[in-house]
Amino acid sequence: MPHDLCSEFDDVLKGFGWPFIASPDTKQQQTNKEQIADHLNDRLDVAFICLIRLQLPDALLTKEAISEIIPGWRPLPLPLQFLVKPLCRRFKYHFCSKKMTNNIKKPEWYMTQLLTWVRDHSSFLEERIQPLLDKAGFKYSTAVSEFTKGLLQLAIEKLAADLPKLGQDDVLFSHTIDETLVFCKELVGFGYPINQPGCLYVLCSDSVFNRWLDLEDKSATEKVDAILQSETAWQLPYGDNITDLEELMVPECTEAFMTLMLVITDRYKRLPNPLAKIKFFNMQLLLLDDFRTRLVQIMREQHPLDAIYGSILNAINYIILILKEWSDLPLFLRLHYYKVEYENFETNKKKQGNGDLAEIGTEKDGDSNTISVSSLVVTNFEISEVFHDFDQIKLDFMKGMAFDNTISLFEHLRKEMRKIIVEMIMYDTKARSQHYRKDRYCSQRYCSRGMVDSPHAC
Repeated sequence: MPHDLCSEFDDVLKGFGWPFIASPDTKQQQTNKEQIADHLNDRLDVAFICLIRLQLPDALLTKEAISEIIPGWRPLPLPLQFLVKPLCRRFKYHFCSKKMTNNIKKPEWYMTQLLTWVRDHSSFLEERIQPLLDKAGFKYSTAVSEFTKGLLQLAIEKLAADLPKLGQDDVLFSHTIDETLVFCKELVGFGYPINQPGCLYVLCSDSVFNRWLDLEDKSATEKVDAILQSETAWQLPYGDNITDLEELMVPECTEAFMTLMLVITDRYKRLPNPLAKIKFFNMQLLLLDDFRTRLVQIMREQHPLDAIYGSILNAINYIILILKEWSDLPLFLRLHYYKVEYENFETNKKKQGNGDLAEIGTEKDGDSNTISVSSLVVTNFEISEVFHDFDQIKLDFMKGMAFDNTISLFEHLRKEMRKIIVEMIMYDTKARSQHYRKDRYCSQRYCSRGMVDSPHAC
């Protein structure tokens, strides 16, 4: 009986022309054929419902290789497995064999192919398969997302197999990471839920993540060097075009640096592992502290009344303003919440005599707050275990904000710079008025307006 159902379902899919891999013109002809063959719909309904009722219990499911990469991975409903099966064969033929298309230097090839298959089959899945899923009681699953998940399994397994083969080639490793991030972002654009398993799990494994973070830190540091060494670093970025930044008199280097912070945030904000996010966030704090230190070094080389000195003060004002805005964003609120919760959990473990977990803490030196990037460990656990205890109400009772220490340091620097400027203006005013204070008014001649004509008063 199950064999007959499988054969029937395959025959029905072939009648619809599944999978849709033909050229656009041929596909249009196939669409017209589907509209004529209405009898296929009845056969599809019966076969689909029967197959989905044959779903095996969890105890009898064969453990797949992907479950070692993503714990808790659940297989697709049986009919969806049949829908994905012919595409899996094509994928393995082109990208897991000795074909030229299986090029470890071109991960974008197989990622683009998967995106194309999702796009080309979405209409059929929404129109034909989704009503059947709803009828079978799978109201919280969408046909497109389940189908995408099945194709993603191919990408996850291939990515996990390819990354160890890259060796010490940092350029190729970075390229693979970049393409993976773009691929995951485009999947979200196709409607794939952000909280569903994906390729980002592979990037969160210890060996891959630690190398990725080191490269991100190295790349960001090099970009900060280039930003501050630019000849136009302290000029206004848009020239004569008046913008909000122009009103704040924000120098070019500061806008470029904060844009770099935004780019880094965009790269890690979709990671499924909160500890990985915290590690990236700590790297950002390190970069902010390093940028502050560089500003101090440049500031000390300038006269307090020079233009660059004022630009540095404007830069500090802008950074404080932006960090205060970011502190209220949901991403950083959650990051601060999980960081505090993890630190509390770790402290309790140590009190109980079980300090096996790695520290996330900060190393404080004087009034600075220096965070060691290498002090974190990325732990693998399911996304359901990560977010299940998050409660928005707890944020109301949470002390502090994510950037409090960093903002405090910048505010302290701003206060010191303002104090220096005021003292310098007072000192310069006193110095310039020395000769005027020594003038004898009784010996001065009067001008036509009846005022004392003293050259030292000008």
